[in-house]
Amino acid sequence: MCAGCGRARGPRSGPCWPPAAGPSSTAPRWRGTSAIPQSPLYSATKHAVIGLSKSAALQYAGDGIRVNVVSPGSTDTPLLRDLYRDPDALDQRARRASLGRLGSCEEVANAAAWLLSPLSGYATGQTIVVDGGVTAGSAVTRR
Repeated sequence: MCAGCGRARGPRSGPCWPPAAGPSSTAPRWRGTSAIPQSPLYSATKHAVIGLSKSAALQYAGDGIRVNVVSPGSTDTPLLRDLYRDPDALDQRARRASLGRLGSCEEVANAAAWLLSPLSGYATGQTIVVDGGVTAGSAVTRR
C-alpha cells in the first residue's frame, strides 16, 4: 500500500508519483518544445520531462490527478544576470522575445498558479510556454 495515496502497490513497486490527488506541475524550460544543435543532450532531457508529464497525465487522470508543465523562457533571475554579465548581451537576449523583454519570476509563477488552481480544472497533459513569444516565431519590428 502506498503511504502517499493509499493505492495498492506490489512488493517491488516504487512510491507513487505524483504522491497525492490533485494537480501537479513541472518546469523544463521552453527548450523542451524546440531543439538546439549545440546541445542534443540538453534538448533531449527537456523533451523527456514533457513526455514523462504527458504519460503521467494519462496514467493518473482516473485518480483526479492533473499533470502539466510550465516551460519558462528567459526569466530575469540572478543566475541569468550572472551568465550575461555584459548588459548589452543581456539586452540582446531579452530582445529575442516578441515582447522585447525578459520574463519575471512572478509571471512564471502566475502560470503555475493557474495550472494548480481550479480555473484550469480541464487541463492535463499540457505544456504552458511562458517565453514572451520566442517559440511563436520571429517578432515584428517594434515601433
